[in-house]
Amino acid sequence: MAELLPKHQVFIRSIGKQFEVEDAIQIQHDEKGDEVGTLKFLWDHCRETDNDNPNEKVVYLHNKGSFHPSKENDLLRK
Repeated sequence: MAELLPKHQVFIRSIGKQFEVEDAIQIQHDEKGDEVGTLKFLWDHCRETDNDNPNEKVVYLHNKGSFHPSKENDLLRK
């Protein structure tokens, strides 16, 4: 996050174990959920801001495969 410019904002929707990221805005936390709910937040944001700033860029990141059983994913969820 140190590489971000002051104009950048980071929004987080967490599922499962809640966590905090410095200088990020937690928009929602759910004990259970899926990628579709998170993508809905992204879609809504893009639709709402389209008229204000059509050149705005968004990035979507997630920890791929974290819901599939494995020793590594068990550690990731802790």
